[in-house]
Amino acid sequence: MAELTPRQRIQSIRYACSCCGSDRQGLFALYKPLPDSIFDVPESERAERAWISSDLCALDTAQFFVRAVLSLPILETDEAFEFGVWGTLKQENFQTYVNEFHNPAPAFGPFFSWLNSTLRPYPETFNMPSELHFRGDNLRPLMRLHLSDHPLALDQHNGVTLERIAEIYRTWGHDIIL
Repeated sequence: MAELTPRQRIQSIRYACSCCGSDRQGLFALYKPLPDSIFDVPESERAERAWISSDLCALDTAQFFVRAVLSLPILETDEAFEFGVWGTLKQENFQTYVNEFHNPAPAFGPFFSWLNSTLRPYPETFNMPSELHFRGDNLRPLMRLHLSDHPLALDQHNGVTLERIAEIYRTWGHDIIL
């Protein structure tokens, strides 16, 4: 039997959708439901101090967060593995993003951001410097990490193997074999 190509290996992944339970195939994104900074606020105070939606968050009207996509190119394919992450924005940049969210061709950014998500199995990722690139058409912005010697920044810049993706899935509790 011939060895599967990386693309065929990706398509061999099967899983049940967490929202509707339907059978799906291929890669699925891993995401952080809230910015990590929210967990510094006692749960009993969050409703009073934080405004949270599925894509935006403001804490104490002083910290502003946007949900973004951090993608890692997969070697030997034209596919990417995605993390759903949160990035910080200055208040004026946050307001620009909110005002222009439905614009199909935004003419602003990229904006500097700090990654506000811890992404296992990587060593400390909280507050990694990055830029948010806005895409329009109601798409979440892409997060581009500043190039450094951090393994996550290197993986975003150089790409990852399917074996590395399987390791990431396992660290997040998904027993995926690629």
